[in-house]
Amino acid sequence: MIKYTYWGNHDAKTISPVVVQNRNRFVAVYAIKSVERNQTVTRYVSYGLNGRFRKLFDHYEQFRTANGKFVLVVSPYNHLASHSDWFTATCGFTEIAPIYMENALTFVKVGTEDEFADFSMLQN
Repeated sequence: MIKYTYWGNHDAKTISPVVVQNRNRFVAVYAIKSVERNQTVTRYVSYGLNGRFRKLFDHYEQFRTANGKFVLVVSPYNHLASHSDWFTATCGFTEIAPIYMENALTFVKVGTEDEFADFSMLQN
């Protein structure tokens, strides 16, 4: 199912077994049903954010859960050191075990399309 998702510049021969285990756990814990290719929710990231915070969403993926909610995953590798509190406190993301690279933080947010419209309030 997550064959066509981003794998942190790795292929099947070089991917960390820890990352594979974390991905399997992510799919199970969040009841991931599919990759959301239409990017329904992420348009709020693309158009709702601007300025200094937009670069924090330079890479994101969106998934659909078994109960119809969206899961937005971000892992802005180069920018997290100074902004991880912003993701959790301001945007309501939860940190999970890395699913791209072992040393890259990963954050998820679960919600409906309406709940993600709150990103439009983060204009700066």
